[in-house]
Amino acid sequence: MAAWSLAAPVYSGPDEPAQVIRAVSVAHGEIVGQPFRGPKNANTRVVVPQAYAIGHHLVNCYKFHPEVPASCATPVSISSKPVRTVTYAGRYPPLYYLLVGWPSLIVTSSLGVHLIRLVGALLGALMLGLAVYAVRRWSTARTLPLGVLVAATPMALYLGGVVNPNGLEITAAICLWTSGLVLFTENRHDPPPGLLAIVTLSAAVLTSMRGLSPLWTVLILAIVISLGSWRDTWRLLRTRRGVQISAAVLLAVGVAAVAWILGDHALDLIHAGLQISPGTSNGQVLSLSVRSAPSWIPQMVGIFGSLDTPAPSWALDVWYGCALAVFALGMLGATARRRAALIGIVLVGFVLSVLVQYGQARRVGLVWEGRYLLPFAVGLVLVSTATSDRPSWGCPLWRALTPILAIGVFAADAGSLFQLLRRYTVGATGPLDLRGPWRPPGGPWLLLAMAAVASAAFAGGMVAASRGPREAPLTTLGPSLDLGE
Repeated sequence: MAAWSLAAPVYSGPDEPAQVIRAVSVAHGEIVGQPFRGPKNANTRVVVPQAYAIGHHLVNCYKFHPEVPASCATPVSISSKPVRTVTYAGRYPPLYYLLVGWPSLIVTSSLGVHLIRLVGALLGALMLGLAVYAVRRWSTARTLPLGVLVAATPMALYLGGVVNPNGLEITAAICLWTSGLVLFTENRHDPPPGLLAIVTLSAAVLTSMRGLSPLWTVLILAIVISLGSWRDTWRLLRTRRGVQISAAVLLAVGVAAVAWILGDHALDLIHAGLQISPGTSNGQVLSLSVRSAPSWIPQMVGIFGSLDTPAPSWALDVWYGCALAVFALGMLGATARRRAALIGIVLVGFVLSVLVQYGQARRVGLVWEGRYLLPFAVGLVLVSTATSDRPSWGCPLWRALTPILAIGVFAADAGSLFQLLRRYTVGATGPLDLRGPWRPPGGPWLLLAMAAVASAAFAGGMVAASRGPREAPLTTLGPSLDLGE
């Protein structure tokens, strides 16, 4: 994520100029900005150092112009002088900005933006690390590490490295899906305190990120609990002090998040995307919402920047192939309940996306993007690989495919990062040697090498985890087992 972060020019991430202003203003104590043109307007006025209020000026020359490298950005006179500016992210929940914005208190320059990005990348990496730890420590599902690997799409890594709460939302969701599956399908009879803490932390972080995040948390918990046993979960809630504390924490976080979202109008958006013409019928608006659905799939894998920098088509195809292989094997080897959950994820994700976009279309336009759905959609590969209910089914096939899919994921990651660097250094179709007028910190080839080593270690580690010895925890054998016999 650090390599992805450094590979993209500052402020080039989706909505990043507005997100940086929000992070800096929150770090400087302005949790809620002043209303701008009415209390329900998405824009708010805040005061930040001038160095952090200029992002939109720096990206205008190459934004939506993929053939133009980032070197076209004109130097802007900057200082630490406080200025009043406007951000359309000013009503978003504040937790993410509190966590990442503090470097702006120390550094007032583009370096400060890099540091804010890197703090976010560290938090995202921590979420992925906790997901992997939960699998290695408490799960017997040999295929679940592969699910974590495929769930971390290039878009997830990219968003984790720019200033945007969507990145931490996605990694927290991966952690909640993974640790929740391990808890409710394998350890529900006697949940380990450490695993319960990871589930609680990831759910609390996810709930507090964005306007729709509480909905994703509720849906994820409902699905992973249904894959286990509602009766066992209710028994734990009645009898286990640790479970009661976790439930109370999540209830408090959820109430606070919903109160902020409703009270501060966090779901209000600015006009963006395709605008709906007056006189368009409701049926036509619904049709437009449905027809935009195919664009959401590549956006979940790798459409970077302001939707102007796609990953190579072959990298997208490789990722589609890996995800489809995992889903197909998961469907073939799953129980009826797990199949129903997989189909439910597809249907609920699609229907919710269409309805949310339809409900906002007349007011702000067709603004839904695949990355908004990614926190929920990653459950498709994670549930597919959580095969502890039928551990012997398809083992040779899973074992043979895991290294192949890991290599595919590694290649797609590397190809996507290379194209991101190419787009900003020499233009989207510029020379392959990446010798251009814009250079990222450390140079493009150093960042590629850095990312390749990290990605190879991640992929190799997941392959090793899928082949390592597994001993079923005693708690998965059920409460009726007499260990004294």
